[in-house]
Parts: sequence; C-alpha cells; structure tokens
Amino acid sequence: MALIEPFEKMGSKYYYIENTRRVSWFSAVNKCQRMGGHLANLRTQDELTAIMQIKASTYWVDLTELSEKGTFRSFTTGEPKGIYPQWAANEPNNALKNEHCGQVYVSDKSVVLNDHPCETKYFFICEANLPRSIKIVYW
Repeated sequence: MALIEPFEKMGSKYYYIENTRRVSWFSAVNKCQRMGGHLANLRTQDELTAIMQIKASTYWVDLTELSEKGTFRSFTTGEPKGIYPQWAANEPNNALKNEHCGQVYVSDKSVVLNDHPCETKYFFICEANLPRSIKIVYW
C-alpha cells in the first residue's frame, strides 16, 4: 500500500509523529482529527515495537479518564485500556490531582504510559483512519 500523506507506515499501521510543536492533549485530538485520523491507540507489542523507532520523547496518545474517573479508555473507541502499553512504575497515580490524559515516553528500549494533566504540552502521535474497501461482484 502506498504512503498516505502525512502518515507513514510503521509496522502494520500508519502514524503521524509530531516532533516539532508541543500541544495540549485536547489540541492533539483536534489536530489528528483534522488530518483524518485520531490519537494513536497502541494495543499490541508489535505496535509498540514499531513506535520505538521514533525520536525518544514524550507523546500524547488516545487514552483518557475524563469520562469515568479511575478508568482509562480510548477516546476514539471507548474501549478500556488494554495491556499495552504498560504503565510506568507506580502509575497511574493522579499525583497532581488532575492527571486525566495518557502520554507515553518512547525510547529505543520501551514505551511506557503515564497519566498527566491534559493541559500539559507534549508532542503527539496520530494514527491514520485508513479507508476500507469492499469488492463488489456483479452477476
């Protein structure tokens, strides 16, 4: 499948990695939607392995507990957080009493999740909403 601008294929999915401008979680959601995608919903070890090739930094992802305190869910699908990525040690902890959005720290060795205030400015990772096609056969 060809490259879908501005997303690039990493593993089996297409991602856009914002490494230039830091924004709040809310702005990241908006920017991804305007590009035809959503914040990355990392759910498998293969997806984490693909993401580990990007610049080491902290990025917003598609997790929040804004709709149900204490339960992090995908903003896009509403699904509860799966087993990937794993939380960093002693997280989530709501240490600042307003940590309702999920961010990941990416390095070449791991991708770990942390809860943080949604207004904090970080880079972000978008995932493409790829068009689906069907095959129609006429008789």
